[in-house]
Amino acid sequence: MKLLVDVGVGRKVETFLTECGFDSKSVRDIDPSMKDSEILKIALSEERVHCSVRTSVPTQKDRQFFVKFQYL
Repeated sequence: MKLLVDVGVGRKVETFLTECGFDSKSVRDIDPSMKDSEILKIALSEERVHCSVRTSVPTQKDRQFFVKFQYL
């Protein structure tokens, strides 16, 4: 599976995905300030799954982190 890993995803996760055999490309290595629309254009043109992290903070005490895979 080919992935395009967004800037919010940690380097350790990127390394883990690569070690697991995924074909990972990092937005951080291309241009960390790239707009979302450009990121999605790359994902589409290279047939990659966009992997990003969304943070939801229902309370200050309980932080929940979700990895969201957007299948394009």
